[in-house]
Amino acid sequence: MRYGCATGKVVRFGCLGLEQSRCPWYTEDMIKISSEAELLSTFRPIDREEVILTDKITFPILLTDYVAWVEPSGHRVYLVFQDPSERGGAAWGVVFKRSQGPGDTMQMCQWCHSVRGGRSVSLLTAAVTPKNRIGVHVCSDLSCKDKVLGLPGVNDLREPYSRFEKLFKVLYRMSDFVRYSLLERNSGAVRQAAKSTRPVH
Repeated sequence: MRYGCATGKVVRFGCLGLEQSRCPWYTEDMIKISSEAELLSTFRPIDREEVILTDKITFPILLTDYVAWVEPSGHRVYLVFQDPSERGGAAWGVVFKRSQGPGDTMQMCQWCHSVRGGRSVSLLTAAVTPKNRIGVHVCSDLSCKDKVLGLPGVNDLREPYSRFEKLFKVLYRMSDFVRYSLLERNSGAVRQAAKSTRPVH
């Protein structure tokens, strides 16, 4: 089952509430989320009851890459992204719980490869089953897009890619996390459809 068809804007990402002709990212592959129900449908059933929307999210959401927001308490971070590995697009939603690491330690985000201190990179964990979780060290507010499209930090990993190639790689890493860390571990369904080897992103 595909969890959704969506698009979106949030705190600082996407083309939220813009006319298609005015959205600088608009392509035929853009996913449109028209309602709260459609947005919730992008999340797995195990996550849906934990989703808290903010008043900064308005519909329709035009999803060209991803949207992310943090709940007011700061304990949960929400992600909805367009899966680049599916032609025509599919949207996936994930609820993460945030674990703050030591503020004086430099850490690298596993998705955008930015290196930051001051709790800018945290361990975010997602549910595999009601009793099991798996985590990934990424930007605490999932602001990876800001990092790859902006000026690199002095400690960031240097890579020979354009800004937009870096953004696509972020999306592929998000997709790999959902497919191989969440869905495959839970049901084995993705394993049957996946190739015997995965590309390195």
